[in-house]
Amino acid sequence: MNRVSRILYKGILKKSKQLEYEWKRGSPYLHTKLESDQLERIAPEFQRYSLGTTQEPKIFECTRNILRQYKNQTVYNPSALIQRGFRVYKEFANRLKALKQLTYQTAVTTESNAVSVSIQSSFLKAVDGFKNYEYQYTVTIQNHHPTNARKLIDRNWIILSGSGYREEVFGPGVVGKQPTLSSGQSFTYKSFTKLVNYHGTLLGKYQILDLETGESFYVPVGPVGFVQPIVEPIPETSDDSNKDKENTHESDSSITQSTTHDKNKDLSKSTEKNV
Repeated sequence: MNRVSRILYKGILKKSKQLEYEWKRGSPYLHTKLESDQLERIAPEFQRYSLGTTQEPKIFECTRNILRQYKNQTVYNPSALIQRGFRVYKEFANRLKALKQLTYQTAVTTESNAVSVSIQSSFLKAVDGFKNYEYQYTVTIQNHHPTNARKLIDRNWIILSGSGYREEVFGPGVVGKQPTLSSGQSFTYKSFTKLVNYHGTLLGKYQILDLETGESFYVPVGPVGFVQPIVEPIPETSDDSNKDKENTHESDSSITQSTTHDKNKDLSKSTEKNV
């Protein structure tokens, strides 16, 4: 085994160990069958082994067994094996990156400059024969400043898929509105997104304008996870890389504006499309 082969050997084993950690971190939200299928597409040799479960993965052990088989071969094409080793290493790294960017926390509150943003996600349903997954999220923006009114100017969403796909969404306001919040007032709205992967992450920021000082600032949002506990087996879905794009258009389900003194008072509702 030459120097390049040894480096690849160690690098692939290291990535396999890190993948095991991400499988464990994602339990019980990662589906064993679907995650195993991902690795078998990277290296078909995995089909001869049991990769274990997301709770008790055996990725490192299986990878080591496969590499040992190639290492012990007396007749082989070193150039071809090195080329394939680089491809497997790259695919392992891409899969690891996709899993690392995911969060499994479904309720998060952030705050900056006396403005807080609470966001909570929930799974709605699988559609199109388990090819798409719909999630709803509820956002509450509250102005905690003792005197100054604030106005929401725009938003910047980043939607990360469990398949590794990333999409950014920019737009003025939320759900077609740029609400102005006086001291102690809050604004709540609901929206949804559709993913082609069964899990993902949403994060971003709002630009807020202080109407008294004329200064603007950003309030971070999330990250919050789009996850569902695995109860029943999920049918295997095709992984066509040319179609692996998230349908991330958002649509309002309801809007509620309230003050801290009257939480139950519904001041406005809307079903406008979120651009």
